[in-house]
Amino acid sequence: TSFLSMATVCEGKLSDNVHIIWGVSKDFGMAGVRLGMVFSQNGLLLEALRNASKFTSVSGITQAMVTDLLQDESFLESYIRENQRRLGTSCEFLLQALERLD
Repeated sequence: TSFLSMATVCEGKLSDNVHIIWGVSKDFGMAGVRLGMVFSQNGLLLEALRNASKFTSVSGITQAMVTDLLQDESFLESYIRENQRRLGTSCEFLLQALERLD
């Protein structure tokens, strides 16, 4: 199956209590890289985040590194394919272990 984003599922319309958060730390195993995004249509949350962002910034080196990473389509396809394979293997292992508990 192909990826289907939450934004697509919601047809781009989120309720005030639904927020989509993404970061490179977990998805790419880049511990310590604090770069991500929030997709929300909650005006109060967005205003609070705008105010808080005045006190934080992402270094130019980090921006350049993540930009290069996200523009490398060949790497991304390979990386995602391998992660899907590993997740599938882990899922099968878990399901088999759970069946043995029955």
